[in-house]
Amino acid sequence: MMLRGINRQDIFEERQDYQQFLNRLQYLVDPIDDNGEHIPSYCHVYAYCLMSNHVHLLIREHTESISVSLKRLSVFLCSILQQALSFVSICEVIGS
Repeated sequence: MMLRGINRQDIFEERQDYQQFLNRLQYLVDPIDDNGEHIPSYCHVYAYCLMSNHVHLLIREHTESISVSLKRLSVFLCSILQQALSFVSICEVIGS
């Protein structure tokens, strides 16, 4: 799967943007509930590649569908960027 900026816009501006994305990706692999307890992973991540304007993911669904996991990632990513860059919509999901 690939997440990318619309019109190939950068989606990662600073080093911390990459780290925030990796933190969210880690949450999908090792989620924690509201009580601080570990729950089964939403998906398995086998590989990823973060580029300035897109992300490649090699993932397999586990307790939720890939489309739901990708929605979690893309909504998170777009919300960070909307706050930082004042864009209305800059992300799209490609492939299956």
